[in-house]
Amino acid sequence: MKKLAAALALSLVASLAAADSWTGWVTDSHCGKGKAKPGTTVAQVEMCVKGGATWQLWDEKTDKGFGVDDPAKLRPFTGKKIKVTGTLDPKTNVIKVENVEWVKGS
Repeated sequence: MKKLAAALALSLVASLAAADSWTGWVTDSHCGKGKAKPGTTVAQVEMCVKGGATWQLWDEKTDKGFGVDDPAKLRPFTGKKIKVTGTLDPKTNVIKVENVEWVKGS
């Protein structure tokens, strides 16, 4: 019985850490959805970041902004629709980014 309980607990932990994905636009926490669109430039986002904002991914499905643990991974995709794969920390609302890819046709 103890082995079964341990196996179930391990399975639960593994499922909580499983990667998920979000599709949307690079923006910042100050401008949010307003700058989450095609044509947004790195300079626009960096201007807000210099003022205290943080890099974000604006998810189209949830219509919500998420912080990212490594903004350098998003920077080259600013102004493009992207898919981010990673793990969300629900306490901080920050995605631990594992992969970023451009969504073709956007």
